[in-house]
Amino acid sequence: MLTKVVEYQDGDKTYRLVISEATALVAMKRTLLRGTGMVYVERYRQAQAGLVPVSAGGAGDEKAGEPQAEESTEIAGQKTEERPTDPVTISAVAILAQVVYPDLISATIEASGLNVGTLGIDDFIALDERLVGAWETAVYDLNPHWLAGPGSAEDEGAQKKA
Repeated sequence: MLTKVVEYQDGDKTYRLVISEATALVAMKRTLLRGTGMVYVERYRQAQAGLVPVSAGGAGDEKAGEPQAEESTEIAGQKTEERPTDPVTISAVAILAQVVYPDLISATIEASGLNVGTLGIDDFIALDERLVGAWETAVYDLNPHWLAGPGSAEDEGAQKKA
């Protein structure tokens, strides 16, 4: 199994992430985290409409995506009334929660400076773009098939092998 190491320095914080090629377990974690992301996005949209605040717990948090107590009004690091409600922001949150977060968290097999096991979607969304970019590059270098969509050359090659 191939791995890559991502090291990133942000002021006094140092991050070291070990990324892995996908195994069956990694792929299943990715699938489960995508489900968590779908719940998060639905709750995010409901909160945009003033219906319910959400918990965006970490990868191992059973309450991720569940309603929080009434007094909580924070989602994606911003108070409900301060969050942008434009469609572009909502789409960006959806992609981060349903695609990027599950891919990066599930492929990370070791980390220092960041606890990926408890990193919630809200905290993930607030990470420095350069850290996420380097992390994302390593994940997709090792797992290019995760970028393949229906009808792509990689997708067709995988179907022929099956």
